[in-house]
Amino acid sequence: MQSTTSMEEHEESEYLEDSEDSEDSSDISDGQPECNYIYHDDLPILPTCYVYVAILPGDGVLKHWMLYIDAPTYTEKPIIHLVGSPDSYRVETRFLTDEDEDSFIDRVNLCDIPNRQGVYDAIINAGERARVNNQDPSYNSQVYIIRLLRALERRRIVSNKDPKYKEAKKKLKGKQQRPNVMQ
Repeated sequence: MQSTTSMEEHEESEYLEDSEDSEDSSDISDGQPECNYIYHDDLPILPTCYVYVAILPGDGVLKHWMLYIDAPTYTEKPIIHLVGSPDSYRVETRFLTDEDEDSFIDRVNLCDIPNRQGVYDAIINAGERARVNNQDPSYNSQVYIIRLLRALERRRIVSNKDPKYKEAKKKLKGKQQRPNVMQ
């Protein structure tokens, strides 16, 4: 019966043979296999990232909307949305969590933005400064996000001349629900 060697044993023996025969002093591996690690600092920095509106289940019939920036690392995915009830809404800014992402029903990719902290800060600032109307019973997270997008357009963070953005905003408005408010 003929003896067979596994592929791993074969590769290992080749490695040992190569490393034993190598007397080259310029070999920095010192006989060890080369490691293929990728360090965070070695990754390319992407020039842009995406702005999305995520749609989640709401407390009632209305879906909840939040704006988030899909930045390169998980800890850099800020979200802006309303929390509270119709007579006491407030703006919340925080980072996206796994729980948030697992709850998404849909998301609309609005546009690309420059991948810079200053741009993130400007979006968050616009979200925090946006007027919240707790007196109007028809006001909700969807109205807030549409108004926030207008504020981002005025600040020239997003461009209403960008065809991709225009189409995405139109799609988003088509998803907007009107609350049935008794007067």
